[in-house]
Amino acid sequence: MKELLRNVDSVYKLLELVAVSRDIDAIFTEVVEELRGLFESERCTLYILDKEKNELYSKVVQKCEVTDLRIPVDNNSIAGYSVLSNKEVIVENAYDDNELKRIDPDLSFGKSIDSRCSFVTKSVLSAPLHYGGEIIGAVQAFNKNGGFLEKDLNAIREFGLILGLMLNNAIVTEELNKYRRASEGADKAKED
Repeated sequence: MKELLRNVDSVYKLLELVAVSRDIDAIFTEVVEELRGLFESERCTLYILDKEKNELYSKVVQKCEVTDLRIPVDNNSIAGYSVLSNKEVIVENAYDDNELKRIDPDLSFGKSIDSRCSFVTKSVLSAPLHYGGEIIGAVQAFNKNGGFLEKDLNAIREFGLILGLMLNNAIVTEELNKYRRASEGADKAKED
């Protein structure tokens, strides 16, 4: 709760997004920018869990031409590991295999995203996002000057509660919009 109180403006901004925004892409864009500022990081990514495909996807990748990023939920990525293990993780050097093995002997870093986005990941803060007792996504921050600290881990845990609510609302809204568009299309076809 301490981190939420220290970052009241960020809390209000995220709560406002939860309450008023209906466009999942707009939500993602604004949230990752808000988180980037909160964690003083170079970039952030917010992922949704696709349970059927057992992968995480993000529609917004900061400063990258890739518009639909998908990664498997496994130990071959730090976000996948966070979801699979249900753990928050700080990695000081994503390219240091020894550090990754200290976290989990099977953990590795998927370097392909860096090459696709012309980016070099150094430090990573990663956490699963929950809603209703289930994991529904993940959030990551990258390359904080001086590295991520325990206070950042506490903040991501606390903000994760709001992010889980926001992400769930965005997913439900997107599903309702798809249903509405399909229903409108069927009604229009009947009229013709």
